[in-house]
Amino acid sequence: MSRRLLPANLAEAVLAQWRSIAAEPLAGATTEHLREVLLATLGADPALAGDDLAGVVERTAPRFTARRSGDAGLAVLCGEAVVHQLDRHPVDDGALRMAVRATLFLLAEECPGKAVEVRVPPVAAIQCGAGPRHTRGTPPNTVETDPVTWLAVASGRLSWDEAADRGSLTASGPRSDLSAHLPVICRTWRLAARSREP
Repeated sequence: MSRRLLPANLAEAVLAQWRSIAAEPLAGATTEHLREVLLATLGADPALAGDDLAGVVERTAPRFTARRSGDAGLAVLCGEAVVHQLDRHPVDDGALRMAVRATLFLLAEECPGKAVEVRVPPVAAIQCGAGPRHTRGTPPNTVETDPVTWLAVASGRLSWDEAADRGSLTASGPRSDLSAHLPVICRTWRLAARSREP
C-alpha cells in the first residue's frame, strides 16, 4: 500500500521543516505562496493570511501534529517544503527521501491502480495507473527518474516533457505517460483549497 511510503513521524518532521523555512529571509512572493499552501492544505482560518510565515506556522502547529502519517495534506507540505529548500540550498538525504516518498504517495492517491511502475532509485518505487495489473518481471509500463528530477516534476517546476527531453526521466510502455496527473503537489493543495470555498 502507498501509505507504507510515509514514516510514522511525518507530522513532526514536516513541522520542523516549515519552522526552518519560516526562519529564513524570504522574498514577498515566496512568503505569500508558502503561506497560501500552508493555509489551504491545513484548512486553517484565512484570517491568518495577515500573519508572517513564522506566525502562521506556529499558530497552525497543532494542525500538523493532529494529522496522521497517511494524510495527503502532510505529504503536500513535506514535498513543498523540500522543493522550496532545494531552490535555495542542498537538502539532507533524509529530507529528500521523505519528500520523494510523500510525493509518490500523492501520485498513488491521485492515480490509483497497478499498471505503471514509477521508480525513483534509490528511494522508492510505486505502482499506479489504471490498466492491467503487473505482477512478475519487468513491467511493460515504467517510469524512472532521479530524486531531484522527480521532485521538480511533482512540484511543477519542471514539466514531464522537459524532464524526458533532458533524458532525466524515462518512460516506456503505452500507459507510462503520467503527465495528466502531475504536478501532484499543486493539484492536491489547490483541490483542498477549492473544497473549502463557500
